[in-house]
Amino acid sequence: MYPNPAGDQLMIDGLKLTKETIIDIYNVLGQIVQEERVSRSNTAIISVKNLAAGVYFVRVPMGGERGTLIGRFVKE
Repeated sequence: MYPNPAGDQLMIDGLKLTKETIIDIYNVLGQIVQEERVSRSNTAIISVKNLAAGVYFVRVPMGGERGTLIGRFVKE
């Protein structure tokens, strides 16, 4: 997940998604502040320009036995 801290975009590499997936972004209170629908892809590019500066968590369901990717980033 990069860049970290993020400006207007956040990129997540190595996903190998086999179906359309919804990526959730949470604030530090655990509230979903953004949902991003991404297509089958190895890389997701997410616009975070509308988020306020702060710390956020990203949840990406990887499907099947691959589990769920959880990451943290800082929005400038």
